[in-house]
Amino acid sequence: MSIKAEKPIIDEAVLDLIGKGFKFDHAKGIAELLKNSVDAYNLEGTPDEQQIMYIFLNVNKNNLIQSIEVLDFVGMDRGKIDAAFKRWFDPTAAKKISKDKRGNIKTLGGHGNGGKFYMREMFKTSRLITYRNKKLNSFGFNEDKEYGFDTNMNNIEINIESALEISGLKENFNLFKQLKDIFFNKKRFTIVRGVQHKSVHKTNYLKELINKLIIHPQARRIIQHKKVYLIIGQNSKAKRLAIPILSPKKGFDGPFEYVCPRSLEFENENIKMYDNDQIRLKLFTSEEPLKGSKYRGMNSIDFLSDVGVIANYEIGRIGHFRTYVYSEFIYGECQAQVMEDQGYVTNDRNEFTSAAKTNALLNWVKECIEDLCEKMDEKAKKEKKKINLKKTSELNELLNRWKNRFLQKLVRERLAGLGGNLGIGGSDKESWNIDPNKKRKKKADAKKK
Repeated sequence: MSIKAEKPIIDEAVLDLIGKGFKFDHAKGIAELLKNSVDAYNLEGTPDEQQIMYIFLNVNKNNLIQSIEVLDFVGMDRGKIDAAFKRWFDPTAAKKISKDKRGNIKTLGGHGNGGKFYMREMFKTSRLITYRNKKLNSFGFNEDKEYGFDTNMNNIEINIESALEISGLKENFNLFKQLKDIFFNKKRFTIVRGVQHKSVHKTNYLKELINKLIIHPQARRIIQHKKVYLIIGQNSKAKRLAIPILSPKKGFDGPFEYVCPRSLEFENENIKMYDNDQIRLKLFTSEEPLKGSKYRGMNSIDFLSDVGVIANYEIGRIGHFRTYVYSEFIYGECQAQVMEDQGYVTNDRNEFTSAAKTNALLNWVKECIEDLCEKMDEKAKKEKKKINLKKTSELNELLNRWKNRFLQKLVRERLAGLGGNLGIGGSDKESWNIDPNKKRKKKADAKKK
């Protein structure tokens, strides 16, 4: 059949359906916005040390989050918004940012949906305000989740000072004072601003949100390698975020490295894992258990492509371990470029798509973790045995000292008698030959002797 192809029309109900599946909390949402900023910097060829991002959080007196904003100094023109930000489910989004060693273009943002879905689903209204090439634009979502350009900021040509004033960035005097030099030096910016965010458990309060953000798999590497700053309220100074540094478990400094075989046997099937790019796993240990602590999100395995995290699995979800308690001290990263190249990466880069290859990979990772757990268990048993032997030796020494102190006196008093003659506590046979039938003997005396 001969037809003239037309572009598909996507109903907004599809966005509602898919948007619910993103399961955003605000740590994850901010991570998506940071990824977009990094992609914009990478497109410019900006070195890591010059990639600067600011997170602005306003809180009330109880440290409950009131507003969330993310700022970078790249900016977009109208053409970039039309070509990239307005588009949903763009399969070429991963081909617009940077090249890997094979010449393929990569991006942190995947299909470019995460940040937009966060803006659409998690705020009453939201918008990005961007300034570049002396033109100001604002594009975002209204209360009905419809999106478009702000009629007052639609490709208007103004200078940087007027752009800062219209965008509201100049209203926050503390912010403007700290960033004034950067604004006037770069003369471009993009700020994403969410209004009346939805309440999400464990990211409603300042401390909870920051703790979860710095260990979030999508944000952790950005915070580690780029310059991400936090400004809280109107009066605080910018503070650079840093990821927690975990001390390794004694005797297990690591990293412990494993290379996946080219093919794996799983459920009676031989599954080819890769041709050229090896799948490599690095495991690390922590001095303190991660599960249940504030570092719980780090008790996981990050699966990486050449650019960033393409999936993350908490170790407890990978499988059941015979030495389960030791798995709580382990975290790691697995270089698995082939999983992205062959299309096993999901839209939100949270987990891989369900497939035999995915199951085989996770099972291999589980076996590697189990191997390390058994080594930790074996060492713990040896140390326990050593400690028990030491305690036994100490107890024997204590008993010997007690024996040497009291045994001589005990033998003299109980066997030889106080007078030195034969008898128990006396010197005549009748006194130590106790006859309970003799009524003349008092029970107390009999008991005593």
